[in-house]
Parts: sequence; C-alpha cells; structure tokens
Amino acid sequence: MISEEFRDQFWGPGGDRDGDDPTKRVVVDGEHFLICEEKGSLQFRGFGGHRFHIEFFDGRWATTTNLMHQGRIPDKYRERYPDNARFLTAAEAAQAEQSGGAS
Repeated sequence: MISEEFRDQFWGPGGDRDGDDPTKRVVVDGEHFLICEEKGSLQFRGFGGHRFHIEFFDGRWATTTNLMHQGRIPDKYRERYPDNARFLTAAEAAQAEQSGGAS
C-alpha cells in the first residue's frame, strides 16, 4: 500500500509531478500520463510502444509510441491535474488528419 506521504511527495505542491513539462502532460479520466521522447526500441517504451493518438482540449494533437503512465490522480489532487485530453481511435485520428486537425 502506498503511504499518504509518498502520494503527497508525488502529486502535491513541490512534488515530483511539478517537474514535468506541462505540454507533455496527458490527463484522461483522472489518469496521468507523460509523452516521452520517441527513441529507443519499442519494447522499452511506455505500453510496449503502442501508438496513442491524443486530442488536447486546448486544440493540440499528438501521436506517440512512448506514453508513460504515472497512475490515477488521488481525489485530493484532481484540481491540480484536471482532465486535459482524450484518446482518439486510429479511425478518428485518420479522419482528423485528413481534415487538417491532427499533426
């Protein structure tokens, strides 16, 4: 079981997540992810190199094969890390790309 002290250090003000690049932060349904660099073999990337298509609520789009999962955000820190994106299906991403929306 994870201690409350660890959660505070990880999610709280001045904690580990404050060091993340906010442009690479993906929060979907209360789950926190980070987009990492696209290098190295697929087997060592997040989710084994699975391709994710992401639509951010601010209008940005991203596709990555290196998405790292940090876990479910504890309720007491949800205000600090509100949902900011949604995952697209491959079909939705292809359609968005054809219409000029995705990059």
